[in-house]
Amino acid sequence: MSFRHPLLRTACMAAATPADIARVHHGLAAATADPYRRARHLAAATPSPDASVPAILEAAADGALGRGDHLAGRVALRSAAEHSATTDDAARRYAQASFAAHRSGQPQVADELAEKVTAMTADPDLTGIAACSTGFALLHPARPEQAFELTARAARRRPRDGQVTLTAVVVAAAATLLSGSGAHRKQLPGLLDLVGQSAAGELEASMFPYPQTALARAAVSTINDPAGSTGLCPEWASTAAAGPTRMLFTGTIAFLRDKSTKAAVDLGATCDGGAPGSALAFYPLMVLALIGSGRLAEADRMLDRGTLPPVIADRRIAPVPDLCGARCREPASVAGAVGHVAVTRAVD
Repeated sequence: MSFRHPLLRTACMAAATPADIARVHHGLAAATADPYRRARHLAAATPSPDASVPAILEAAADGALGRGDHLAGRVALRSAAEHSATTDDAARRYAQASFAAHRSGQPQVADELAEKVTAMTADPDLTGIAACSTGFALLHPARPEQAFELTARAARRRPRDGQVTLTAVVVAAAATLLSGSGAHRKQLPGLLDLVGQSAAGELEASMFPYPQTALARAAVSTINDPAGSTGLCPEWASTAAAGPTRMLFTGTIAFLRDKSTKAAVDLGATCDGGAPGSALAFYPLMVLALIGSGRLAEADRMLDRGTLPPVIADRRIAPVPDLCGARCREPASVAGAVGHVAVTRAVD
């Protein structure tokens, strides 16, 4: 259903009673075959907490996340949380919505939803998800030290769900890479050990998939010691097409092992694959990989606000050093101290 002009929609909504609006949404829910639209219309028709509507919304969110539509997943999960009858259910759905907000490139929304979680519960799994969302959000404005402390603390609280621990350690490692902190780097092996102590989770597409643990461990180990981790998880070198999470890990490993061509391809695919929030956190690596592979014009375009992906262009993030000269470009382009990132790469 659509209107020829937005003012017509506004006029109709202003003239309608709440009962009229609910009746229209019920009718639209019954008329559509799309499960996501049906769930949204049912939610709009049911303003008070209801046992059935949140479950339908959550199922619709699972479908959206499964096909890489993290924005739609976030919207459905947040609505499910708002319609939840219990605090526990609301906190769980807000937590998953916060991480979906991060994956869709909405760090401020992710942080807002994470705050709702911590206000509702002290559960280490749910607060762990919130910490991961906030940790990624902190990487965007170049605050990796705070991101590390937050996510390392979350991992040490021993979440029951292995995906929460895995994701917290990945965020902590990304923060270490962007900050260049030697003290934080020394803690990464111990944090990796925590991943092995956690059971496989059930969060599936809503966080980093637990089956990617071996590749995630290889990425974290490479961040800790690029030169000393060359024998880990050789599958990182595969050129086969894969999902954005896998490409994020393989691109990071490739970058640190000075395989700039592969790093540029894989990290670029992370953004193209529907996870711009993750791509934004690793944006410094993408730029430096382009420079390292001789694709200077592309790197220059990526540093130009006019050609950045929208999710990146409107973020205020730290500058990238121009490795082709002794100056620093200033269209506020990447998250983190990229100078630290550059010197951690292994010499091939």
